[in-house]
Amino acid sequence: MHPVGHGFKRRPDTIARCLLWALVALAGALLTGTASGQSRLAERIHFQPPPLALLARQVQSADSGVQWDFVNITLEVLFEAYRRELDDAAGERLSSRTRRAKLARWQGATRDLVARLEASRLRLLDGARFSVLVDPQQQVLIVIDGQPIAVTAPRPESERQIGNRVIEQFCAYNDCRVLESELAGQPAMPASGLWVFNQYAPPAFEIDGTIRCEFADLTQRERKADICRSAADEVAEFAEALRIARDRGYRIDWEQLVQTPPSQTGAGEVVVNSDGAFVQLSTHMLSRIDRNDWQRLVEWVRLPDVQHKPVLLIRSTQRFVLGGAAG
Repeated sequence: MHPVGHGFKRRPDTIARCLLWALVALAGALLTGTASGQSRLAERIHFQPPPLALLARQVQSADSGVQWDFVNITLEVLFEAYRRELDDAAGERLSSRTRRAKLARWQGATRDLVARLEASRLRLLDGARFSVLVDPQQQVLIVIDGQPIAVTAPRPESERQIGNRVIEQFCAYNDCRVLESELAGQPAMPASGLWVFNQYAPPAFEIDGTIRCEFADLTQRERKADICRSAADEVAEFAEALRIARDRGYRIDWEQLVQTPPSQTGAGEVVVNSDGAFVQLSTHMLSRIDRNDWQRLVEWVRLPDVQHKPVLLIRSTQRFVLGGAAG
């Protein structure tokens, strides 16, 4: 029998529809320093964690029934996300032999992953030991029988959507007033948008008159709109991180920032000055833009927050479209 905590309603078990995502190594220790600009070692500038990490930290102090509910809901959301990815990939018709081979490898690896990790899901349902952790990089981890499982999305641009679905479903059955209080001071992330057409420019998706993503064509419009929203979320998070860093007395070297875009292989670290101080945030999308877009982005973030701030234009969005697992 699975634990049932006081004050929440347990969701129906759906064994065949739940799985775990990839096993990952825990992140290494962070280097520390001082905020005065005299740091001897690189220093991470801390700011508000993502909402899912905040929720996970709240769950850590809850009773075992609430923790079990969080794990169960999270795995169900992940399963649905990966199943949709496989279903979508099954309909792909690629002309390039190289891309067909890449797609086949991805499909095979994902199916193998599903089969391997479903066994872990069954152990959970059979009463295996489990816990919820949040590592120093704000990555949510579920540990089952001593094995860490990262709560991460199948595609970078759907990372925030996964977190939102977990929060929505969990909070429908549990008291999330503490989470709502912690999130009250966070800046609102852009979510709405519309397609913009100009005879002198490619079609573009624009978000709240702040960020515009140009695309080569109008195929997969819904996916491209989601991609632009995810990029806008990361831009907003980046701008807020730099604002907090400045407010806390850190020096921002804008010229250096222009020359050092986030690495695609890094852990979301963006170095902000020659002392090595850095902010850590989601850069799945921003790490793919070209240097021209990155330069425009940094210059845009540097501008004061005025009412008529110009729209930030991102042109290298084909890198986003091709960056998906099945691409």
